[in-house]
Amino acid sequence: MRFLARRNTLVMALGVLILLALLALGYTLLAPRTTTNSPPAPQSNIAPNDWPAYMYDMARSGFNSQETHLSPDNAPALHLLWKQALGTSLPLAAQPIVFSNTLYMGSWDGQLYALNAADGSTLWKKDLGTTTSKLCSPQTAGITSAPQVTANGLYIGGGDD
Repeated sequence: MRFLARRNTLVMALGVLILLALLALGYTLLAPRTTTNSPPAPQSNIAPNDWPAYMYDMARSGFNSQETHLSPDNAPALHLLWKQALGTSLPLAAQPIVFSNTLYMGSWDGQLYALNAADGSTLWKKDLGTTTSKLCSPQTAGITSAPQVTANGLYIGGGDD
């Protein structure tokens, strides 16, 4: 009889622990996110149409609260404004960013491009090189990270040749 009482007590304690763990997990998943530990993007320099970093800001929110041009109502009327071939036939592996009417995009062949966001014309390009490793596939990679604009400049990872 004592064995059953102990077993029931252990089962109940285990059930309570599992319930507490599920509650903690639910709170963690549903709690509002704060970004106080992340340095903010330079908000004073960001125009409403700018997208200065991967997923918009250092918190990777993917949300521009100043955006006023796009809405569910006008989305069906969107159309291609321009297109531009960049680099070689290799893929573009990173997200472009837009800052001050300039689109910045890295290509697999190691080129960093600055394009006029209005018409797609090339303003400048810079060869940052490629990295080659027999351990990777493909063996040669150029720019695979998104650029980022801060108050101090434009940052991007490039190759090493």
